[in-house]
Amino acid sequence: MIQRIIKKILNYFIRQYGILYRKLRSIEFGARSVLDMRNRDASIDDITKKQRNEIFPFIKSQLSDEK
Repeated sequence: MIQRIIKKILNYFIRQYGILYRKLRSIEFGARSVLDMRNRDASIDDITKKQRNEIFPFIKSQLSDEK
């Protein structure tokens, strides 16, 4: 029971920190500097060519690794 409560509290703060991080990053670097892969409505077409060159190789390497 106590562990469940602690887990819910931690999940709430972690989730809120993630949202805050993305908001602060978008303010500092611009809206397109934030790519939330969990957001299904995100438009990947809005990512600049430079960002594609930085982000996509990493994502592809993570997806192709067999674990």
